[in-house]
Amino acid sequence: MSLTTLLLTALFVGGAAWFATQLLAIQAEASHALLEHWSRAQGLRVIHAERRWIATGPFPITGALDAPTFRVVARTSHGAERTAWVRCGSFPLGVIFDPSVEARWAP
Repeated sequence: MSLTTLLLTALFVGGAAWFATQLLAIQAEASHALLEHWSRAQGLRVIHAERRWIATGPFPITGALDAPTFRVVARTSHGAERTAWVRCGSFPLGVIFDPSVEARWAP
């Protein structure tokens, strides 16, 4: 393998890694903004939100990368705590092209 090929390969791999990192950062920022907007619209205060990559509750795992799923504990205006699974965006559009939020409350 020539030095030029090696350098071009390293540049390509580095560029792909940088792009993937930037895309994940944009997705994380957008999903957290959607989660915050959803909670305000519902009159809730999020106490804890954990992104779930594999155990996505009632939502299919196929959309876990494109449509981030969170396990959320929220407090109502009356002080009651509720737990929900919240999915931001949709598969395959993700949160960047689909700003929808779907919640399923735990019994």
